[in-house]
Amino acid sequence: MKFRNIIATGLLGCALFTGFSCSKAFVDPDINKDPNNPVSVSSSALLPSAEVAMGYTFGSDFSRFGSMFAQQITGVDRQFEAYNSYIFSTQDFDNCWSLVYSSIMKNLQLMIVNSPKGNGGYNPYSSIAKILMAYSITTVSDYWGDVPYSEAFNGLDKLQPKYDKQQDIYTAAQKLLADAVANLALRQALPGTVEPGADDIVFGGDINKWMQLGRVLQARLYIHVSKFDNTAPQKALDAIAAGGFSSNDDNFQVAFGSAATSNAPYYQFETGRGGYLAYDISYWSTTLQANNDPRYPRLIDVSGGGLNKNYYFNPAGSVPLTTYPEQLFIQAEAYWRLGNLPQAAIAYQAGIAASMKQYGVADADAATYIAANGTLSNVAATAFTQIMTQKYFAMYLNPEVFTDWRRTGVPSLTPIAGTQIPRRFLYPQQELSYNAPNVNSKLGLYSKVWWDQ
Repeated sequence: MKFRNIIATGLLGCALFTGFSCSKAFVDPDINKDPNNPVSVSSSALLPSAEVAMGYTFGSDFSRFGSMFAQQITGVDRQFEAYNSYIFSTQDFDNCWSLVYSSIMKNLQLMIVNSPKGNGGYNPYSSIAKILMAYSITTVSDYWGDVPYSEAFNGLDKLQPKYDKQQDIYTAAQKLLADAVANLALRQALPGTVEPGADDIVFGGDINKWMQLGRVLQARLYIHVSKFDNTAPQKALDAIAAGGFSSNDDNFQVAFGSAATSNAPYYQFETGRGGYLAYDISYWSTTLQANNDPRYPRLIDVSGGGLNKNYYFNPAGSVPLTTYPEQLFIQAEAYWRLGNLPQAAIAYQAGIAASMKQYGVADADAATYIAANGTLSNVAATAFTQIMTQKYFAMYLNPEVFTDWRRTGVPSLTPIAGTQIPRRFLYPQQELSYNAPNVNSKLGLYSKVWWDQ
């Protein structure tokens, strides 16, 4: 797809970037209400708001904290210097929790419940919201473990929602995805229903691309549990074979705008708080430079050490959330887990090539790198390390990197401080204050989530 700039700066000027009180996600009696009657707000207004919020939220603290833990970036000043040594308070996670519940999932739930159904039940807005909800709630669960979901959006009826087990959240998310893809597949047989168009700032209303994303997210969730579910690798491959991404044009990413109120999150962070993070001092940076990886100068300003304006430091840049390279590396891992090294090798090399294209590397430079690094070993253990290392290189600043590192141990990282690297986020302070009976306060930064046991 061609990236679409977000012209409606009011979307970014709204309160979702001001740091909601996390308690409002569960304590505010008006969570599903608004003085202007939000239940009547059209899905065409809710969809772009939720999409922008996803790009901003998952491209901000989720990305920065996860990327520090995975040693793709380094905190070097003020609170980020402390974060880099794993010194956090529960309050440091209030903002990202609040945004994902109040600005993303609340709106998605409204779309799921209130979107009008077309002939035969075809419901594109509700189905798209289910796909985005599955992405959001599983990412939240991947970073915290057990979290509120089934009772999280009931307003006055449930001010202190229970914490659902992560495995139950995964089951619910897979159902959301399966239902959404099945519903969207009705489109050809049931014309005439109002569908998203320009209000869909991700895919421009392309229903097929939403179906592709739903299947790739199914595969992502299957591969997360493949370490202990022997059926998961084949399920991941089957989901993609049913119709996954076919190129980087299908990438799920949120584009931002050149106006000051609609800039991309890393651009906002670096222009407002420059010097807090170092991008040329990390395991990721050192390794790419040692390998003469041509992606490095596309992502990092080699003269100054900051982010390159070609990508994340572009005010009108995009935040990639689920991509074609990720899909190819999921396939490579799935084939590896099934003992099919020849097919794993094909997907592995294709994943590297797709990553080069995503970041705009010249064909000749990509070919040189692939000639040196694109052959998968026929030794199984070595091959797995290659697959996950190249995925780690490719998915720079993506929240999925922290998840991949925890579940596979690749690459082999040394703690910056102490003897352990964090395995999860702390439950936020305001959740501890307002929903204490349901929060497991014994869990810390080094506690493992369900699939990480």
